[in-house]
Amino acid sequence: MLARHKESELAEIACVKKSKNLHHTLRNLTKHHDKIIINTGGQDSKEFHTALLAAHLLVTPIHPSQTNTKTLA
Repeated sequence: MLARHKESELAEIACVKKSKNLHHTLRNLTKHHDKIIINTGGQDSKEFHTALLAAHLLVTPIHPSQTNTKTLA
């Protein structure tokens, strides 16, 4: 984890660790924050599904292969 110096001009970043259904947590966070970044594993999980349903944008790394390109849609 990168530590910020006290005299830094960068804003603090609030971090929350949750698991299972993220819907309620995300609803509360949107009341206080303009942007929320959700980091979940790419495997099929409750966290991934609930984060995906709430997302306006999904950014996911993929290995550049023909198979991954075909399944991307």
